[in-house]
Amino acid sequence: MRMKVKVGIIGCGGIARGRHIPAYLANPHTQLAALYDPVPGRAAQLAADYHAAAYEDLEQMLCHPGLDAVSICTPEQYHHDIAIAALRSGKHVLCEKPMAMNAVQAKEMEQEAVRSGKLLMISHNQRIYEPHWKARELIKEGVIGKPLSFRTNLSHSGPEQGCTEEERTAFFDRFEGNGGVMLSVGCHRIDLIAASRAVAILDAQEGFAPSQTIPPAVQIVLIMVFSISSSSAPSSHAIPLTAPADAETAPQYADSLPIKLF
Repeated sequence: MRMKVKVGIIGCGGIARGRHIPAYLANPHTQLAALYDPVPGRAAQLAADYHAAAYEDLEQMLCHPGLDAVSICTPEQYHHDIAIAALRSGKHVLCEKPMAMNAVQAKEMEQEAVRSGKLLMISHNQRIYEPHWKARELIKEGVIGKPLSFRTNLSHSGPEQGCTEEERTAFFDRFEGNGGVMLSVGCHRIDLIAASRAVAILDAQEGFAPSQTIPPAVQIVLIMVFSISSSSAPSSHAIPLTAPADAETAPQYADSLPIKLF
Protein backbone atom coordinates (compact mmCIF):
# COMPACT_ATOMS: atom_id res chain seq x y z
CA MET A 1 0.00 0.00 0.00
CA ARG A 2 1.33 3.43 -0.96
CA MET A 3 2.26 5.63 2.00
CA LYS A 4 0.65 9.04 2.15
CA VAL A 5 2.83 12.12 1.94
CA LYS A 6 2.65 13.97 5.25
CA VAL A 7 2.31 17.68 4.62
CA GLY A 8 2.68 20.74 6.84
CA ILE A 9 1.18 24.18 6.23
CA ILE A 10 3.33 27.23 7.00
CA GLY A 11 1.09 30.27 7.38
CA CYS A 12 -2.60 29.74 8.11
CA GLY A 13 -4.12 32.72 6.34
CA GLY A 14 -6.64 32.84 3.53
CA ILE A 15 -4.54 31.21 0.81
CA ALA A 16 -3.87 28.22 3.08
CA ARG A 17 -7.49 27.85 4.17
CA GLY A 18 -9.02 28.47 0.79
CA ARG A 19 -6.55 26.74 -1.54
CA HIS A 20 -3.84 24.52 -0.05
CA ILE A 21 -5.66 22.80 2.80
CA PRO A 22 -8.74 21.83 0.72
CA ALA A 23 -6.45 20.47 -2.01
CA TYR A 24 -4.49 18.28 0.39
CA LEU A 25 -7.67 17.00 2.03
CA ALA A 26 -9.07 16.06 -1.38
CA ASN A 27 -5.90 14.27 -2.46
CA PRO A 28 -5.90 10.57 -1.46
CA HIS A 29 -2.09 10.54 -1.46
CA THR A 30 -1.54 13.33 1.10
CA GLN A 31 -2.15 13.71 4.82
CA LEU A 32 -2.42 17.10 6.48
CA ALA A 33 -0.15 16.51 9.46
CA ALA A 34 0.91 19.88 10.88
CA LEU A 35 0.12 23.58 10.77
CA TYR A 36 2.29 26.54 11.75
CA ASP A 37 1.43 30.20 12.24
CA PRO A 38 3.17 32.78 14.44
CA VAL A 39 -0.16 34.39 15.38
CA PRO A 40 -1.18 32.84 18.71
CA GLY A 41 -4.09 30.46 18.37
CA ARG A 42 -4.49 30.62 14.61
CA ALA A 43 -2.83 27.27 13.86
CA ALA A 44 -4.48 25.61 16.85
CA GLN A 45 -7.93 26.66 15.68
CA LEU A 46 -7.41 25.07 12.27
CA ALA A 47 -5.63 22.03 13.66
CA ALA A 48 -8.65 21.16 15.79
CA ASP A 49 -10.81 21.01 12.67
CA TYR A 50 -8.43 18.79 10.73
CA HIS A 51 -6.92 16.62 13.48
CA ALA A 52 -3.43 17.97 12.81
CA ALA A 53 -0.66 19.17 15.10
CA ALA A 54 -0.41 22.94 15.71
CA TYR A 55 2.81 24.92 16.10
CA GLU A 56 3.75 28.51 16.83
CA ASP A 57 7.46 27.76 16.45
CA LEU A 58 8.66 27.05 12.91
CA GLU A 59 11.71 25.03 13.94
CA GLN A 60 9.56 22.72 16.03
CA MET A 61 7.09 22.30 13.19
CA LEU A 62 9.86 21.30 10.78
CA CYS A 63 10.84 18.59 13.27
CA HIS A 64 7.34 17.10 13.30
CA PRO A 65 7.68 13.29 13.16
CA GLY A 66 7.44 11.90 9.64
CA LEU A 67 6.79 15.24 7.94
CA ASP A 68 7.66 14.95 4.23
CA ALA A 69 6.74 18.29 2.69
CA VAL A 70 5.48 21.78 3.44
CA SER A 71 3.41 24.45 1.73
CA ILE A 72 4.70 27.96 2.33
CA CYS A 73 1.63 30.22 2.46
CA THR A 74 3.15 33.31 4.06
CA PRO A 75 3.62 36.82 2.61
CA GLU A 76 6.44 36.83 0.06
CA GLN A 77 8.97 38.65 2.22
CA TYR A 78 9.24 35.48 4.33
CA HIS A 79 9.47 32.93 1.49
CA HIS A 80 13.26 32.87 1.17
CA ASP A 81 14.18 32.23 4.80
CA ILE A 82 11.40 29.72 5.38
CA ALA A 83 12.13 27.79 2.17
CA ILE A 84 15.83 27.57 3.02
CA ALA A 85 15.03 26.32 6.54
CA ALA A 86 12.53 23.77 5.24
CA LEU A 87 14.88 22.41 2.59
CA ARG A 88 17.74 22.14 5.08
CA SER A 89 15.46 20.19 7.40
CA GLY A 90 14.88 17.65 4.62
CA LYS A 91 11.41 18.71 3.48
CA HIS A 92 10.07 19.06 -0.03
CA VAL A 93 8.68 22.57 -0.54
CA LEU A 94 5.68 23.97 -2.40
CA CYS A 95 6.04 27.74 -2.13
CA GLU A 96 3.35 30.26 -2.98
CA LYS A 97 4.15 32.80 -5.65
CA PRO A 98 6.00 35.08 -5.96
CA MET A 99 9.05 32.91 -5.31
CA ALA A 100 11.04 35.59 -3.48
CA MET A 101 11.65 39.31 -3.20
CA ASN A 102 14.43 39.39 -5.79
CA ALA A 103 16.49 37.22 -8.12
CA VAL A 104 19.30 36.73 -5.59
CA GLN A 105 16.94 35.20 -3.05
CA ALA A 106 15.34 33.02 -5.72
CA LYS A 107 18.74 31.71 -6.83
CA GLU A 108 19.68 30.88 -3.25
CA MET A 109 16.46 28.92 -2.84
CA GLU A 110 17.17 27.01 -6.05
CA GLN A 111 20.73 26.23 -4.97
CA GLU A 112 19.56 24.97 -1.59
CA ALA A 113 17.06 22.67 -3.28
CA VAL A 114 19.86 21.21 -5.39
CA ARG A 115 22.11 20.75 -2.34
CA SER A 116 19.37 19.13 -0.29
CA GLY A 117 18.11 16.89 -3.08
CA LYS A 118 14.55 17.95 -2.28
CA LEU A 119 11.87 19.29 -4.58
CA LEU A 120 11.16 23.02 -4.67
CA MET A 121 8.08 24.06 -6.63
CA ILE A 122 6.54 27.51 -6.98
CA SER A 123 2.75 27.63 -7.11
CA HIS A 124 2.28 29.31 -10.48
CA ASN A 125 -1.14 27.75 -10.81
CA GLN A 126 -2.19 29.85 -13.78
CA ARG A 127 0.14 27.83 -16.00
CA ILE A 128 -2.37 25.00 -15.96
CA TYR A 129 -5.45 27.08 -16.80
CA GLU A 130 -6.88 25.73 -20.05
CA PRO A 131 -6.74 29.01 -22.05
CA HIS A 132 -3.10 29.44 -21.04
CA TRP A 133 -1.78 26.00 -21.95
CA LYS A 134 -3.84 26.08 -25.12
CA ALA A 135 -2.24 29.38 -26.10
CA ARG A 136 1.20 27.90 -25.39
CA GLU A 137 0.32 24.89 -27.53
CA LEU A 138 -0.74 27.11 -30.45
CA ILE A 139 2.41 29.22 -30.13
CA LYS A 140 4.63 26.14 -30.05
CA GLU A 141 2.93 24.71 -33.14
CA GLY A 142 3.26 28.01 -34.98
CA VAL A 143 -0.47 28.17 -35.63
CA ILE A 144 -0.80 31.82 -34.66
CA GLY A 145 2.58 33.04 -35.82
CA LYS A 146 5.40 34.51 -33.77
CA PRO A 147 4.21 36.73 -30.90
CA LEU A 148 6.05 40.04 -30.65
CA SER A 149 4.28 41.52 -27.64
CA PHE A 150 2.21 40.54 -24.66
CA ARG A 151 -0.63 42.48 -23.07
CA THR A 152 -2.77 41.36 -20.17
CA ASN A 153 -5.18 42.48 -17.48
CA LEU A 154 -5.64 40.73 -14.16
CA SER A 155 -8.35 41.94 -11.79
CA HIS A 156 -7.68 41.45 -8.10
CA SER A 157 -9.47 42.84 -5.05
CA GLY A 158 -6.54 42.40 -2.69
CA PRO A 159 -5.19 39.72 -0.34
CA GLU A 160 -7.02 36.48 0.32
CA GLN A 161 -9.69 36.58 3.01
CA GLY A 162 -8.44 36.34 6.57
CA CYS A 163 -5.90 39.18 6.55
CA THR A 164 -5.95 41.99 9.08
CA GLU A 165 -6.66 45.52 7.87
CA GLU A 166 -2.98 46.36 8.38
CA GLU A 167 -1.95 43.43 6.18
CA ARG A 168 -4.42 44.45 3.48
CA THR A 169 -2.98 47.96 3.44
CA ALA A 170 0.61 46.68 3.28
CA PHE A 171 -0.28 44.47 0.33
CA PHE A 172 -0.64 47.51 -1.90
CA ASP A 173 2.65 49.11 -0.86
CA ARG A 174 5.93 47.49 -1.88
CA PHE A 175 7.77 49.76 0.57
CA GLU A 176 6.08 47.97 3.48
CA GLY A 177 8.52 45.09 3.09
CA ASN A 178 6.63 42.97 0.58
CA GLY A 179 6.44 43.07 -3.19
CA GLY A 180 3.19 45.00 -3.40
CA VAL A 181 0.66 44.49 -6.17
CA MET A 182 3.32 44.47 -8.85
CA LEU A 183 5.20 41.45 -7.54
CA SER A 184 2.44 39.57 -5.74
CA VAL A 185 -0.08 39.71 -8.60
CA GLY A 186 1.99 40.76 -11.59
CA CYS A 187 4.25 37.72 -11.22
CA HIS A 188 1.42 35.57 -12.59
CA ARG A 189 1.53 37.33 -15.94
CA ILE A 190 5.31 37.65 -16.05
CA ASP A 191 5.51 33.91 -15.47
CA LEU A 192 3.01 33.24 -18.27
CA ILE A 193 5.21 35.11 -20.72
CA ALA A 194 8.11 32.82 -19.86
CA ALA A 195 5.93 29.72 -19.77
CA SER A 196 4.41 30.42 -23.17
CA ARG A 197 7.71 31.71 -24.60
CA ALA A 198 5.65 34.48 -26.13
CA VAL A 199 8.41 37.10 -25.96
CA ALA A 200 11.94 37.41 -24.69
CA ILE A 201 12.28 38.10 -20.96
CA LEU A 202 14.41 41.17 -20.54
CA ASP A 203 16.65 42.21 -17.70
CA ALA A 204 14.57 45.34 -17.28
CA GLN A 205 15.38 48.12 -14.86
CA GLU A 206 12.65 50.69 -14.26
CA GLY A 207 10.82 49.14 -17.19
CA PHE A 208 13.54 49.55 -19.85
CA ALA A 209 16.45 47.48 -21.16
CA PRO A 210 19.31 48.34 -23.54
CA SER A 211 18.15 47.84 -27.12
CA GLN A 212 21.26 45.88 -28.04
CA THR A 213 20.14 43.04 -25.73
CA ILE A 214 16.94 42.53 -27.73
CA PRO A 215 16.77 40.51 -30.96
CA PRO A 216 15.82 42.82 -33.88
CA ALA A 217 12.59 40.88 -34.42
CA VAL A 218 11.47 41.48 -30.85
CA GLN A 219 11.77 45.23 -30.33
CA ILE A 220 9.57 45.44 -27.24
CA VAL A 221 9.97 46.07 -23.56
CA LEU A 222 7.57 45.02 -20.84
CA ILE A 223 6.27 47.76 -18.57
CA MET A 224 4.10 46.85 -15.60
CA VAL A 225 1.72 49.60 -14.49
CA PHE A 226 -1.09 49.85 -12.01
CA SER A 227 -3.33 52.50 -10.48
CA ILE A 228 -4.06 52.66 -6.77
CA SER A 229 -7.81 52.97 -6.48
CA SER A 230 -10.74 50.86 -5.35
CA SER A 231 -11.65 49.97 -8.92
CA SER A 232 -8.17 49.59 -10.39
CA ALA A 233 -6.58 46.38 -11.62
CA PRO A 234 -2.91 45.62 -12.30
CA SER A 235 -2.07 45.69 -15.97
CA SER A 236 0.94 44.95 -18.13
CA HIS A 237 1.64 46.67 -21.41
CA ALA A 238 4.09 45.76 -24.12
CA ILE A 239 5.41 49.04 -25.46
CA PRO A 240 7.69 49.47 -28.53
CA LEU A 241 11.21 50.11 -27.27
CA THR A 242 11.67 52.93 -29.73
CA ALA A 243 8.69 54.85 -28.36
CA PRO A 244 9.90 58.05 -26.64
CA ALA A 245 9.43 58.07 -22.87
CA ASP A 246 8.61 61.76 -22.72
CA ALA A 247 5.69 64.09 -22.11
CA GLU A 248 3.96 62.97 -25.31
CA THR A 249 3.58 59.41 -24.08
CA ALA A 250 3.13 60.22 -20.41
CA PRO A 251 -0.60 61.20 -20.47
CA GLN A 252 -1.76 57.66 -21.16
CA TYR A 253 -0.15 56.64 -17.86
CA ALA A 254 -1.16 59.75 -15.97
CA ASP A 255 -2.88 57.74 -13.23
CA SER A 256 -0.45 54.83 -13.28
CA LEU A 257 2.95 54.09 -11.86
CA PRO A 258 5.70 52.13 -13.66
CA ILE A 259 7.40 49.78 -11.19
CA LYS A 260 10.81 48.08 -11.41
CA LEU A 261 10.42 44.32 -11.46
CA PHE A 262 12.99 43.66 -8.71
